[in-house]
Amino acid sequence: MESKFIDREAELQWLEEAYKSPSAQLLVLYGRRRIGKTALVVRFLKGKKAIYHMCTYDSLERNVRGLLDKLAGLTGLDYLRHLEPRLDVFLDVLARVAAEEKVALALDEFQYLVELDPSVPSVLQRAWDLSLSRTKIFLLLVGSSVGMIEERVLSRKSPLYGRRTGSWKMGELPPGRLREFFPGWAPVDVFKAWAVVGGVPYYLTLFDASRSFEENLPRLFKKGGPLYEEPMFLLREELREPRVYVSILEAIASGRHALGEIADWAGLERSKASKYLWVLQHLEIVRREVPVGRRRGFYYISDNLFKFWFRFVYPNLSALEQGDVRPLQDGQALSQYFGEMFEEFIRRYSPSIFGVRLGKYIKSDVDIDLAGEAHGCRIYGEVKWSEDVDAEAVVRDLIRKAEGDVYIVVARGFKRRAANSYTLREIFNVLERGEGIRLCGEKT
Repeated sequence: MESKFIDREAELQWLEEAYKSPSAQLLVLYGRRRIGKTALVVRFLKGKKAIYHMCTYDSLERNVRGLLDKLAGLTGLDYLRHLEPRLDVFLDVLARVAAEEKVALALDEFQYLVELDPSVPSVLQRAWDLSLSRTKIFLLLVGSSVGMIEERVLSRKSPLYGRRTGSWKMGELPPGRLREFFPGWAPVDVFKAWAVVGGVPYYLTLFDASRSFEENLPRLFKKGGPLYEEPMFLLREELREPRVYVSILEAIASGRHALGEIADWAGLERSKASKYLWVLQHLEIVRREVPVGRRRGFYYISDNLFKFWFRFVYPNLSALEQGDVRPLQDGQALSQYFGEMFEEFIRRYSPSIFGVRLGKYIKSDVDIDLAGEAHGCRIYGEVKWSEDVDAEAVVRDLIRKAEGDVYIVVARGFKRRAANSYTLREIFNVLERGEGIRLCGEKT
């Protein structure tokens, strides 16, 4: 589906530029599952003399057998099908072929080979040093297990350290491209889709744009739906003790954001809880944030799918297992959730919207949604999940709370506007144009 390639121009350009190089290339492309790596690689390889291989858990021998068969098909050298299926044998033949002409090889889910045989990076390193690095090979290692790729391929401890010619960690799509997934949807519904699944291309394509957001939600998260078990699947793939991580995520989703609160809920010592939280941060499921005006950091679920799932699915598994989707249709709970996510949306993308990173301000009894400083002026703001906001009244309240130079109000809609007041639709327009709003007399 073409929509999967929305905003992957930078990644494609990176691959194409490396491919044009006359020297051997060993690239690493990695990122969380469902982010669109496979679709990107398949598209890039079109029209090139290339082998794409999806690695499997079967056995290293079967994977190598598959590679030899594909290389035989690519070159017409049928004798390759009868060679001993060893990785070093395949790499030796590949080097001889690539010495004569450019050949691309993409090993998708490369971490599976490493799990099957931890010596794989060493075998590849030896082949690279002895022969492949002097050929026209374009070797692309693709991985979804972020932790394993960073440890076994990119770290100093890896035999492949210093051999790669480039690496790229794929992230979520920027919000300025979200509306391309949902032709005909109002900005508020596009935002709701982001609030539920973030900017992960695969999840966005699961929505049926011919239906309303409200019709899509139970379809995606009911028992048997495509996202009903997705977070648990991801945790089991990445972590050895998913049960402990589930307890930690459950604690955060229930409103416990301080380290001590999380540790108590999960029944862990603070030091152990801190280590588990570090892993979740490394996987970009959780983030630690220090509000403006505070010294102590708090933990939040940063992955939108995990945040929604642990708020609406996990606590209601018993009902959902029986086919009761009412927890996914609780208007009041959903409205509260979208209000929180609207604040997070503005803070997360504030550098693109306003040219300055804005955080939450918490000090004593003062709580302000947006706070920051740019070009020597102080900025404060509020975000409202309402369609009839009196922006002037909000600004007056902000002035009472904090002395600033610029006051911002962002809302779904207004009954009275003020300077620096913006609707959700206007924010989307800013993000799509890629031109930030001017604050303090400076263009972002």
